[in-house]
Amino acid sequence: MVLVESHGDTSVRVRKLIRKNRLTQKDVAAEIGISQQLFTNKLHGRANYTLRDISRLAKVFDVSIDYLVGRSDAKEVA
Repeated sequence: MVLVESHGDTSVRVRKLIRKNRLTQKDVAAEIGISQQLFTNKLHGRANYTLRDISRLAKVFDVSIDYLVGRSDAKEVA
């Protein structure tokens, strides 16, 4: 299993996308196939994101993986 460190950029961007899309953490957790508690832990840096999580989050929010992990400020999927 590939882990992506749960650093601030990813969680900050995911929180902004949750607010922008008027979703709940519970909604997003269900969409990516994990429990709400685990998703909350990832948002707060108590658990790491897997590559699967990042990939599914990018799909849910229609943004690039590079944007989610802080490697790019461009949200668009290339």
